[in-house]
Amino acid sequence: FADAPLGKGFVVRAVDNSNLTSREMVDRVVALARTNHIPAQYGVTGGGNDGATFLRYGSIDVPIAWPLRYSHSPGEVIDTRDLDALARIVA
Repeated sequence: FADAPLGKGFVVRAVDNSNLTSREMVDRVVALARTNHIPAQYGVTGGGNDGATFLRYGSIDVPIAWPLRYSHSPGEVIDTRDLDALARIVA
């Protein structure tokens, strides 16, 4: 995630290679996180997500993830606080 710093919370992926999430949905997820004191950020990212396949059937796709560096390499780097934030918003 080029614009998602490590250690600042999970990422709501507003735009990626397979999806454009509405501003309303991004804001709703970020507001939910803030209400529950869960660190969150939003970003424009590379890559894609499997949920985009279901958009043609009327589904809403709001991809969420943890920020990382060196994706798909043996040396991927994450901040476990971001992973914890992601787990908390899903729960």
